Amino acid sequence: MSMKFTPGFIGSPVSGESLEFPIPTLSTPTALSQLKRMKHHLVEELIVSEIKYIRYLKKIFTYFAEPLSLNELLPDDMHAEIFGRLKPILSVNETLLESILTLGIEEAFLMVTPCLKLYADYARRYQTTLVLLETCITFNVDLYRFIGRQENSPDVNLQLSALLIMPIQRVPRYSLMLQELLLVCLQLDGLDSMQAQHCVRSIIEVTQTDQVIPEQVCARVMSMYECAQSRQPYAEDSDLSSNLMFLGNFMHRLRFRTVQLIAVLASISATATYLNEQIRITDQADVAALLQSRLLGRWTSNLLLVPGRRLLRLGLVSKVNEFDGRGQPRLLVLLSDILIFATPYKRHQLRPVSKPLRTRKPTRSNALIRSRLDTQHWHSKLHRIAPISSTPKRSLRRRLVLSAWLNTVARPTTPNFTHDSPLRLLANKNIRFSGVTVYPLHHCRVEPLFNPSAQLSQTLDSRSVPVTSMDESLARSRMHTLISQLSLTPGDCDRSLWSPSIEDSTNQNAFTVHCRGASFTVVVDSRTYAEDWVRSLDDAIRAVQLARQSLRKESSAKRPMAVYDFIHYEQWLETKRADTMVRRFV
Repeated sequence: MSMKFTPGFIGSPVSGESLEFPIPTLSTPTALSQLKRMKHHLVEELIVSEIKYIRYLKKIFTYFAEPLSLNELLPDDMHAEIFGRLKPILSVNETLLESILTLGIEEAFLMVTPCLKLYADYARRYQTTLVLLETCITFNVDLYRFIGRQENSPDVNLQLSALLIMPIQRVPRYSLMLQELLLVCLQLDGLDSMQAQHCVRSIIEVTQTDQVIPEQVCARVMSMYECAQSRQPYAEDSDLSSNLMFLGNFMHRLRFRTVQLIAVLASISATATYLNEQIRITDQADVAALLQSRLLGRWTSNLLLVPGRRLLRLGLVSKVNEFDGRGQPRLLVLLSDILIFATPYKRHQLRPVSKPLRTRKPTRSNALIRSRLDTQHWHSKLHRIAPISSTPKRSLRRRLVLSAWLNTVARPTTPNFTHDSPLRLLANKNIRFSGVTVYPLHHCRVEPLFNPSAQLSQTLDSRSVPVTSMDESLARSRMHTLISQLSLTPGDCDRSLWSPSIEDSTNQNAFTVHCRGASFTVVVDSRTYAEDWVRSLDDAIRAVQLARQSLRKESSAKRPMAVYDFIHYEQWLETKRADTMVRRFV
């Protein structure tokens, strides 16, 4: 049986497309018996899949975790980090299999589904686990040989990384198998094929929002069934209840087991969405940590990674030079309350000087020989590899872990190089950043310098905010002095005099960001990319302005500032918050 599903961790059907199952209708007794055989086959497939999954988990402990603990090839803390989270997962799945064989699929999943959130902790630390394992294998030759020997054994015949990724894929696999089973059960209860497909697709769409709690959606479905059996109206007291009202059209026609299966599918799908969100948050935290170390300095801590601040997007743009109109590469980072603008440049490595500082003037007879000997001696010193014992093992391990982590963060996830290039730029050790400027979003506004599409134009018009006048925007600029000396008003002054880069701007994919007295204009490659940036900036500015209408924080006095001022300001805020907390408790 085949199904269309979206790529990634969540194996859910594509929104708006029908599920492609060759399921017959109940028009004949033959179709009824065929549906029953199909249901029996799906139940057997789920049980066999669970048995194989538990067998693979046990192989991890039998052939890798337990021997590594005995021969001490891994330190205890690293062993616990790599294999410690698999023990609870194995216990949960063993309980699930035993419950399926004794109670049935519906009762078993209703009992075990709340425990599936253990997968969230494993999913959050999965990338870190792989980096740590690769680093240990690189650093320890005996560990490399042992893992290779165990992977090639006939009882395993799989790589350790292939075994460790199985828990990540398990919950989406549950969702797919339960969707197939629910489609058959709905038709056995009297629904036709179109109604069954609509029901399953609607359940998946409702549970794919981030705010849905698995236990809550399960309780809502069972409450709807109780109201249908007692012929009482169902109260729409929340958005979730309103979204589940489509089940009321045929809830009275379903058996109790089918309703339980609906609740199980909704809970499993919500759990899969939760796992996917946790993985996304972890990836954003890794990128934010990389941004903090590269833009703010390696020794700064908890300046970008503050509570409530989220990374929205980052990308490479081109800043238009106001004098020659040429584009210069810039890194633009949009967070939930600030905007960072930085200039990347390539670090020039210093070449070693082959000639010593103090040399005795050689004689003519030995000049050529001495020069050759000096050159060979210098190159031998230059290319000589120091023994591993001369380097502190702790610093070497730290560098290996940092290098592996950078490679993991900057690993391409999509074939499109445009979206991967900012991460590659951040992970490149030969790239440095200068002119890092931080702009508070609640004082910013974005101005597209192209003819926006109808949808973007409608969005910007509906969110119009008062803009800064031309006098205020030019008050701190160099051109204000020239305009005042020429006795011209900003309205009489030609726009090309003070901003020649905006000439024929309707033909460019450019937009300008204004923040009090500062502004900058950037250009991107495509019109779609420019509209995406304008929409993202406008949404973020609108969100932070709405949030600040009900809450005034210390950051309301922030202005566009350099990165050093931003670091000192954030450290001052942290000290002030700590003093406030001390006064409260004292």
